[in-house]
Amino acid sequence: MKQQFKSFSEARNLWAAGRKVITHQDLVGLFIARSVEQYLRLNGRFAFVTPKAVLSRMQYEGLRTGRWLTVEGTKAQDTLAVRASFDVPLDLEQVRPHMFPVPSAVISGTRTTDAQPLGSGCIVMSGRLPSKWSTWETAKPLLTERAGNNRAMTTQSTYRSPYGATAYQGASIFPRVLTFVRERPKSPLGTAAGVTLVQSERSPYEDKAWKLVPDMSGSVESTFVRPVLKGESIAHYRVIAQSLAVLPLVGDRLIAESDIAQYPHLFEWWTSVNKVWDQAKTAGNRLYDALNFQGKLAGQLGKGRHRVVYTKSGTRLAATYLDDPNIVIDSSLYWLVVPDRETARYLVGILNSQPVLDQVSLLQSRGQIGRRHFDTYPFYLNIPLYDPSNATHEALVGLSERAETVSADLDISGTGDFKRVRAQIRDALEVEGIASQINALALEILGPVEE
Repeated sequence: MKQQFKSFSEARNLWAAGRKVITHQDLVGLFIARSVEQYLRLNGRFAFVTPKAVLSRMQYEGLRTGRWLTVEGTKAQDTLAVRASFDVPLDLEQVRPHMFPVPSAVISGTRTTDAQPLGSGCIVMSGRLPSKWSTWETAKPLLTERAGNNRAMTTQSTYRSPYGATAYQGASIFPRVLTFVRERPKSPLGTAAGVTLVQSERSPYEDKAWKLVPDMSGSVESTFVRPVLKGESIAHYRVIAQSLAVLPLVGDRLIAESDIAQYPHLFEWWTSVNKVWDQAKTAGNRLYDALNFQGKLAGQLGKGRHRVVYTKSGTRLAATYLDDPNIVIDSSLYWLVVPDRETARYLVGILNSQPVLDQVSLLQSRGQIGRRHFDTYPFYLNIPLYDPSNATHEALVGLSERAETVSADLDISGTGDFKRVRAQIRDALEVEGIASQINALALEILGPVEE
């Protein structure tokens, strides 16, 4: 089924961005293009209610072109060409109550001989209706319209910041029950030197398929119990917690799976977790390959001491500096290596600022709970390389250092979860007057928000 979906999409110019956004591909574009192909004659009209993402997300770039299936015939009149001319779309995100779980839009157009792509302009509709089931007669007088604009992401979209090419997502350390651990108390009889007793670290948010798997426990050579940072591990300007995971890492390299047998305790653990993995996995890959999917585990090892890490998703972007090269970064964070502490402070200050949040929000897709994913969008903004001779850059570094101190000095022991900790830090920076100064400098560096 997956291969058929891909081949159908490729034949209709809907897979152009597939490799870059393969995890976001869905049936929306294919359903629309195939429906027009199958059911409309030339000059026939179409209209679809779609996710708002269709208007701007990279995975729908091919759909927006209006140039879909082309089958060359032996004669010109035998060539089948499915083309569409789009009307100005409707953006329904500001209509309440929401009609669907995700923000929606309406696209419409005509089947033609020449394609007219979906443009960046749209009509933004807003208003509150008695019910999401309201008829058009009821809804029409309650809605207002204004001209709007969508900033579409395409395969040609490039980073405006040179840092974009060096920002990477962390490794997919999953499933939690087979990877993340906590240390068990040592036996009264003692434990062998260089060995750590471990047990699965559980979470109420585990994937349904793994929740019923019993805890794993055992002993592992201590070198394989590595500190890991997840999204909830960091706040603005500081690390607030670390997790532990059993990973086949020696120093700054991922050892070959065939070499695991050289380490008796790890081999026993690895054999046990792989047995559970093989019984419960939903895909055909091995646990070793899953942990290093797309090279995201091995690729972050031995890259340098100075790193900036920031959150992949959330309502507020949080970033901090990391100087321990042994810490592994989970997929809920992004990381990049920088040459020194000053560059790190410059970037962390910008990434934690309100202007970055404002400008990134214009690029983010919207879900059921609003804007969520930051990914590498910050580097589509104008964040120049750190220049120590630039007075604005230097001032930001100084303020970022002060923010680190304020953040580190806060007592967060009784604050609760990471969201409250982040809010506490933001409040403290506001009180100290540091946040407003950082925001002013960040805006000077980035330039104003582009509507």
